[in-house]
Amino acid sequence: MRSDPFDRPLDAMLERLRVHGITYGRPGTEIDRWVTSCAVCGQPMMLHEPYLGSPVTVRCSAGCHESRVVRALAAEPHRYDEGLDLAEDASAAAWRALDLLEQACR
Repeated sequence: MRSDPFDRPLDAMLERLRVHGITYGRPGTEIDRWVTSCAVCGQPMMLHEPYLGSPVTVRCSAGCHESRVVRALAAEPHRYDEGLDLAEDASAAAWRALDLLEQACR
């Protein structure tokens, strides 16, 4: 049985970056490296996957220890206000839709 090609340490790391809203990309044509921002300090950070499925090396340009970066990414993001704003926006949109529907039915 073949393993899932997306079940790799790198994929888990990139998923956690997305959860935290941190963007990432590749530096040029290097397929084994990714650049992003450190989840601890916000400075540039490099992710390196030497070969497919290998452990990911994390190097923060400001020197944050890899274990701190991994812990920060493993934690749930602190965006409670953002979630509340989204809920309020959706609620306001729903009320506006009801108002428009009521007006159209008159």
